[in-house]
Amino acid sequence: MPEIDIENNLGILSFDIEKLRKSDIFPYGLIDDKITRLKSEGYRTVGQLAECTQADLRKIYRIGDRTVERIKNVVDQAIWM
Repeated sequence: MPEIDIENNLGILSFDIEKLRKSDIFPYGLIDDKITRLKSEGYRTVGQLAECTQADLRKIYRIGDRTVERIKNVVDQAIWM
C-alpha cells in the first residue's frame, strides 16, 4: 500500500472509527469489541488509526498481531475505497 498522505486531508480520516464496524456493506470491518477497546485507548478517528504504529496497537489489552494486521487492513480498505 502507498503511504497515507495525512496532509491531503482525505475526508475519511476525520470519520469516527464506528464507520469501520463490520456490516453487510463492510463485511471485513471491525467487531464491536475491537472498536470498544480502541476507543477506550483514545482512538476516535480513522486518521488516528492510520497514523498509529503496530506497536501502539499491540499495547492494547487483547489485541495481538493478527488483530493489529486486521485493523491496519480495514483502515487501508476504508481509505482507498
